[in-house]
Amino acid sequence: MRDFEFHPEFDRQIAALVDARLMRPWADAVRDDAVRQAPRASGDLADSIGVERVDDFHRQIGSDLPYAAAQELGAQPHTIVARTKKALANRETGQVFGKVVHHPGNAPQPYLRPALYRRGAL
Repeated sequence: MRDFEFHPEFDRQIAALVDARLMRPWADAVRDDAVRQAPRASGDLADSIGVERVDDFHRQIGSDLPYAAAQELGAQPHTIVARTKKALANRETGQVFGKVVHHPGNAPQPYLRPALYRRGAL
């Protein structure tokens, strides 16, 4: 009987193959589905959705925008208070809201979970 010899290069080659043929295409497909489904008030959310390689067999897909989770999951009514400025304002429209805004919350608009379901991740 012959003893098994460990070859570190084999692990590297397998990981590269899994990445190229499975992980990267799958993660890119999930990202593309999420981008297509993302709400489009300005397009910033869709533009921010990306894929990050965690390790050989794990990827993170999502957005780093502060409101991304509120779009996906919804948000309860809440109060927003200006801390560093005299008033809250929308820079794009020039609209000024004041020092305190009572946000009504928003209903969920899922874009990432449907993409994950479609690709068999959930």
